[in-house]
Amino acid sequence: MKKYFGLLCLGISILLCGCNTCFQSREMIVGNAQGIVIDGILNEKCWQNVPEYPLSTSVNAWKQKHPEYAKIYSKKNVVPGKVKFLCDKDYLYISANLTDDDIVALEPKNQVSHCTKGDVFEIFLKPENAFHYWEIHITPAGYSAVIFYPSRGYHFLGKIVMPEKSPLKKMKYKVSLNGTLNNNKDKDRSWSVEAAIPLDELKAQGIPFDAENQWRVLISRYNYSRYQAFCELSSCPELTKLDFHVHEEYGYLKQK
Repeated sequence: MKKYFGLLCLGISILLCGCNTCFQSREMIVGNAQGIVIDGILNEKCWQNVPEYPLSTSVNAWKQKHPEYAKIYSKKNVVPGKVKFLCDKDYLYISANLTDDDIVALEPKNQVSHCTKGDVFEIFLKPENAFHYWEIHITPAGYSAVIFYPSRGYHFLGKIVMPEKSPLKKMKYKVSLNGTLNNNKDKDRSWSVEAAIPLDELKAQGIPFDAENQWRVLISRYNYSRYQAFCELSSCPELTKLDFHVHEEYGYLKQK
């Protein structure tokens, strides 16, 4: 009996250790921004000195699709992307380098939902001990949308959460294309994005972005392509199910 009890305890310990490893993998290091220029090029030294984190498809995203389609996406995302994080006293900086064989963005306006109009890079930011959070869209055409949710219970409430003017008035961003926009007769290579999110405007909602307050993040991406079976959705960290509003699975930002 003692033998079986010992084996049970060992199994539980391994399981807990595995869960802790999984939890720790959601921690994302935020480096110190020095000499940064928001131009979408990502060639500053400070970007080279921080870890990069890959975007992945949800492990369960394609289970309900036809087996042939599910096989394409069952192990990894087909079109990779990587993200990095920096910070100074004024801004949180987020960059991404996104492989893309067909760059497409059809909506020439800000403050509209871009995810059904072409490729989109998305940022979700949420303080751990509050209900409110932000959703930010940036497209390869250089347009954006900032959505502020007082809580997840306000999801789908249109102009209440996405007004005509951005709630983050001092946000800056740039994109850079390695290919041609909206031309599906050629093959593109990639696009990159660099965004600066003003910390004082995050703090205005009640919780500052600092070492004393835990903040959570999800980076997500819509990738449309004539060379893919479906629009591919990916995220960092990887989600157990395809839902970008499951805050419980967001990563944790840790400042160096």
